[in-house]
Amino acid sequence: MDAMEYKGFRGAVRFSAEDRVLHGRILGIDDVVNFEGANVDELESAFREAVDDYIATCEKLGRKPARSYSGRIPLRIDPTLHRRVAIAADADAKSVNSWIADALTSATSELGDSDEEANAKPSKSAPPRKDSRSRSRRRKRA
Repeated sequence: MDAMEYKGFRGAVRFSAEDRVLHGRILGIDDVVNFEGANVDELESAFREAVDDYIATCEKLGRKPARSYSGRIPLRIDPTLHRRVAIAADADAKSVNSWIADALTSATSELGDSDEEANAKPSKSAPPRKDSRSRSRRRKRA
């Protein structure tokens, strides 16, 4: 999936072979806002128009256009992957939560912060593990 950006909003784009048209939607908002175009120029224009309309509508309704997030992500993964993550976190003297937050930050760094609220609130990831905790675990296993 390709994405485009305008005024801090990102749009996901897909091609419909059946309709022979490019379809897109604005990401990171509480509403569903779609746009489309027969070619890239039409798609970009439709995206900008959709963002401008969405911002104007939110202003009329007196609400913020960006979705707010709780900072919690329920995550279910394969037990083997869970074990590898726990070992990697322990090797870095971090909690699993902190290690995953760092991995997600690294994986999404090219997206940047398009949401003003993201800049206003500090990350609430778990504090790193103390070295003594990691050492005591190693002694118990040995």
